[in-house]
Amino acid sequence: MRTLITGIARSGTSALYFKLKQALPETAWCLFEPPQFDAADLYRHPDVLVKVVIGPPARFDYAPFRGFDRKIMIVRDPRDNLVSRLLYHPCGTAAFREDETKVAAFIKALRLKEADPGSMSVMALIDLFCAIIGRHRLDRSTEIYDMALDFHRANGDFVVCRYEDFVAGRYAVLEDHLGVRLPGGEADVTAQYRHVERTKATNSWRHWFTADDVAYFRPRLSPFMAAYGYADDWALATEPRISSAHGSEFVRRSVAQRNAQAKEALVGSAA
Repeated sequence: MRTLITGIARSGTSALYFKLKQALPETAWCLFEPPQFDAADLYRHPDVLVKVVIGPPARFDYAPFRGFDRKIMIVRDPRDNLVSRLLYHPCGTAAFREDETKVAAFIKALRLKEADPGSMSVMALIDLFCAIIGRHRLDRSTEIYDMALDFHRANGDFVVCRYEDFVAGRYAVLEDHLGVRLPGGEADVTAQYRHVERTKATNSWRHWFTADDVAYFRPRLSPFMAAYGYADDWALATEPRISSAHGSEFVRRSVAQRNAQAKEALVGSAA
C-alpha cells in the first residue's frame, strides 16, 4: 500500500501520519515532509507512507506524488486552523524564535489577549507578528485556503478526512479507503515533532475571534468552508476564555523546544 497524506499546515497532517504509521508494517518506508521525492522510488517498496504539506505552487511540486494509490487530504475548520497557524508560526520562523525581544513582545500581546479575549482581534495579532518579523501582509493569511481548493479541484482523487472526525476517533472513511484498522488512542508522535501538538480541540476560534474578525474572515473563508461542509455559523462564545497553556505558554514552550533542537543539530554537525 502506497499512501500519500496532504493538507494545509496545522490541519492534523502530522497526527494522521503517525497514526497511519502505527498501522503499517515496521518495514514500511515512511517519509515525513521529504524535501524531494523521486517518483521512481515509489515502486521499490511494497508499503510507502509520505506526508507533504500544501503550499504555494512555486514551493509545492505535486508531480512526483501522482503515482500513489491511496491519497488522503485532511481538512480542518479554517477558523481553528488560522488560530493554530498564528500560534505555530513563532517556532517555525527562525528569525523570530532566535530573537528574545521579538518573542517577548508577541507573548506579551498574547497574555493581554488571554486576560481579556475581546481586547484584541486575531487580525491584530497576525498584523503584530507580521510587523515583528518584517514580512507578509494580513490579507495573505487566507490565501492558503484558496490554494488548497485549487489543488483539490485539479487533483480530485483524494479521499477527504475532516480533522474534527479524526480527533474524535471517527476513522470509518479512512479505514474503508485504506483497508486497514487504525489503532485507538493518541497517535504515537516521534519526540522530534511533539512540539506541533497544541489543543486537539475544535471550535476554539469562538473564544479567539472578535466581531472584527468575523467581518473580515467570513467572506474570505466561506468558499473553503462550503466546499468541505463546515456550517456558516459564526456565533462567538458569550464568555470567551483562552488558556495560556494553549496560547502564550504554547508559543514559549514550542519556541524553546525548536531552539534546543536547532542547537543540538548544530552541535551534531560540528562533531
